[in-house]
Formats: sequence, structure tokens, C-alpha cells
Amino acid sequence: MANHFLNAEDIRGLFLMIDDCRQNILAVISTYREKLREKGYNVHIINPSRPDIMESGTIAPPFWPPNFKVSQPKSVLILHSLELLQALADVDFQTLFKQLINWLALPTVSQIVVSVNRESMSTGELETLEYLCSQKLELLERNGNDFKVESLWKKPRGKALVQKEIVVIQNSRLVKCSVVNDPVLPAGARSQPASILADLTFNVNITGDEQKDKDKLVLPYTEAGQITYTLDREDDFDEEDDPDDDLDI
Repeated sequence: MANHFLNAEDIRGLFLMIDDCRQNILAVISTYREKLREKGYNVHIINPSRPDIMESGTIAPPFWPPNFKVSQPKSVLILHSLELLQALADVDFQTLFKQLINWLALPTVSQIVVSVNRESMSTGELETLEYLCSQKLELLERNGNDFKVESLWKKPRGKALVQKEIVVIQNSRLVKCSVVNDPVLPAGARSQPASILADLTFNVNITGDEQKDKDKLVLPYTEAGQITYTLDREDDFDEEDDPDDDLDI
């Protein structure tokens, strides 16, 4: 699915990228940016943290919302380090989220790409962004040009797909994507839970014949008991539920 995203084959909604503390997701964003430009999209970038790696255009913090007009059709907004934008703009998350929704409602905006650091956003904020997004790439680890990611794709009809992949990127070009299949241990190699009876010094198990004898056993008390209350000659009978309620005890 990652190749489907990064080849710009599903341009819509919010594309969420979850980064690590080293900002390794920038290489993935740069690859996606180049593909967008190849397909004729107008890309607007807000990148307050690493303009040395990816330019920020004419848009820069700390002003929020950024003072720009998306008047051209097929516009894609890329917001790198949303948590840093929030700090520089001195606004709360709800204000940022509302602005994202307002941008998505514009007919000229085809998509918004947002990258966040998983360690700098709260669980609730991440869940809110994941609820809104149409696609998600979460960076799990990087080894040179190989990026291990978890992809989430919400199809237009509502079905959601999740899978882990290795994305190979060289010179801002997507070289290869391959699905990662988590290893499954053979049945004999799987750990078995320890029995709570393993350390007992006596045998509490029963044999097959003993189980048959147990099933045939008829207990003497198989019916519910009954209580019979007999009034004495001196007892008063009244209409109350408890005949002894008038006793002074």
C-alpha cells in the first residue's frame, strides 16, 4: 500500500505520517513531494524544523494560521512537525485541528500531508488525527535506505487496510516496496503456558474409569428443601409476613 500512497495514486483527505525523534520521515516526505510535482500538483510546504533538508517556500511560523491563499487548483499542503508548529504559533491542538478541517473543505485543496512526532503528541491527539486521515504511514525503523513502516489505508467506501512494509528510497525516488510478514512460530516451538498443577506433590487427576464412576454417582440431596411453619396453640395468627414480628426480643 505504501507504493500506492507515495506514487500519488490516491490524492485526497489527510495523509498522516508519524515520525521518530530523528525526523527520518523527511526522506519519505521529500519523495512524495517530488511525485506530486511530477503529476502537476501545487505543493505548499510549512517546515519550521529542517528547512535545510526540505524548503519551506514562502510560508513560515510563528503566525497562525499561515498567511497564504490556496487559490490554485490541485493544491497540496505539507505540514512538517505539527507539534513544533503548535509550539511556535502558541495555539492549542483544537485550533490546529479546526484549521486542518477548514483547509480540507476548500475546493482547491486536494490533500493535506501532516507529519508528527509520536513522542511529542499525546495519545488523544494522535487518535484524533488518525480518525480524520485517509492514509497513514508510521515509521517503525530505518536502516540506511530501507524504511520499515506500518501503512493504514481507508478506502473511499469505508474499508480500512493495515500492513507492515519495507520502503526503499534512493535520491528522493521510491525504488521498491515489499510487504513484511511477521514470522509465525511452528506449533512445536510455541511456548506453552505452565500448568498450575505441575509442582504438586500428589496427583489430583482422575482416570477415565474414575470419571465414568463420577458421572454415574447420584447424590442423595437433589431437590430443594422446604420449610414448614406450624403454629402453636398460643401463637397469634395475623396477616403480616412474619408471624414472629411482634415478639419483644
